[in-house]
Amino acid sequence: MPKKLTEIPVECPCFVQEVRGEGYLRLFDLGFFRDSRVLPLYECAGDGTRVYRVKDTLIALRDADGAPVPAINNPAHVFSMPCPHQVPINAAIRSRTKKPTLKAE
Repeated sequence: MPKKLTEIPVECPCFVQEVRGEGYLRLFDLGFFRDSRVLPLYECAGDGTRVYRVKDTLIALRDADGAPVPAINNPAHVFSMPCPHQVPINAAIRSRTKKPTLKAE
């Protein structure tokens, strides 16, 4: 289900579903268009502004500008798996095979 760009967790890559609302042409010019990959990097001090990596460029957007951009999490980064033990959020899960480490959401 699409979320607003401002609702995507920091450091969780996502893909833009659509751009709408006032100022959408400016967002297109910045690289926010359908299926473009966006990585929220961090929230600025004082809230209200987030920094995103789009097309190998860092862009700071106010929450009001990023809110009308629906996006979905990268399916490769969101998963669930049964585990008999309680696992803390953001814990690293290592496979016993030679596959790379996975990060729990």
